Amino acid sequence: MTNLVVTSFFEFDSSKTEFYFNHFIRQIEENLKTILFLDKNLEHKKEILEKYTNLEIVFINWNDLPINKFIQENEFNTITIPGSNSKDNIKFHILMNSKIYLVKLASTYVKADLYTWVDFGIFKITNESWYWSFERNLSKLSKSDKIIIPGGFEASKFLPECISMTRVFWRFLGGIFVCPKELIDVFNEENDKIIYPMLKERKLTWEVNIWCNIEWNAKNIIRYFKADHNSHMWGFFDNKTIFYAKLDDSPDVADIICRLFNKFITSRGFCFTVFGEKNLKAEAYLHFLKSQNTDAIIYYENKKNNESFNELITKVNVINFCKQLGWDLNYTHGFDENGKNFKLSDVGVYEEYLTLN
Repeated sequence: MTNLVVTSFFEFDSSKTEFYFNHFIRQIEENLKTILFLDKNLEHKKEILEKYTNLEIVFINWNDLPINKFIQENEFNTITIPGSNSKDNIKFHILMNSKIYLVKLASTYVKADLYTWVDFGIFKITNESWYWSFERNLSKLSKSDKIIIPGGFEASKFLPECISMTRVFWRFLGGIFVCPKELIDVFNEENDKIIYPMLKERKLTWEVNIWCNIEWNAKNIIRYFKADHNSHMWGFFDNKTIFYAKLDDSPDVADIICRLFNKFITSRGFCFTVFGEKNLKAEAYLHFLKSQNTDAIIYYENKKNNESFNELITKVNVINFCKQLGWDLNYTHGFDENGKNFKLSDVGVYEEYLTLN
């Protein structure tokens, strides 16, 4: 199973070029086979890059990107874009929305089973380059028959223009996606179906907003998993732990949840099952945890006389929450305050639940 890393760089601000190249050098030194589509105006950079045998460089003209050609052919003088950040200018949006095209273009240069898009100089967000190793994560990607995209805190939904053109909707993070060769054309076609009608109206938005609508329109081609703008972005198959607790309804339930969170703060996620009515204080604390980008949830259940069943439904809630997060169950373990743990891929949990239910 072969994997090709695809990336691209165009010089929009010469004062930042060396900054990005320094981070790219760290990336290429991880020795992954990579193709770089590089601004033709930077041909002199070949001298410092040609020593890397794992890197293929293809020089490309800015005007050769299909979005640019479309804008020129239609003689559009202006394109409406969202965002007030100076970085989010029209060139930025054009390049971000060309990622899928560039992956398709890469497939005509180098044959591979998987194509992994990585933003140029992505190591600016983390010093933990060891996460990026083939042995740690990328070698396991052959298990996926879908496009894998790390995501943020937003749930899947279709974005109308009033949302898409006004803010970044962090369903996906944008810096990385992994595409099986069989889905490159599909991904590109779905992308074009959204982008070009927008361009005809002289509009363009963030690529992650486009991808959100691709996920909604083309069911079952994208696999989301919850991550963040750090090393977790490429922790597709990291071993994860999620703390879970079965709690009885009481006025102190919010304080108990707070205590357990602080005790097991190193856990990647938290799943609390409260057997009783919704607790407003607990919900307020949950809202706080989410605002700190903590993956946490509270389920409320009716308590049964069968204590084994109550324990079982607590585990089922953990499994369902991790599925919602897009975490691979084979690499996720649940544990409780007493040290009990279970592997979330254990189908026996569901089988027992269905039998008792």
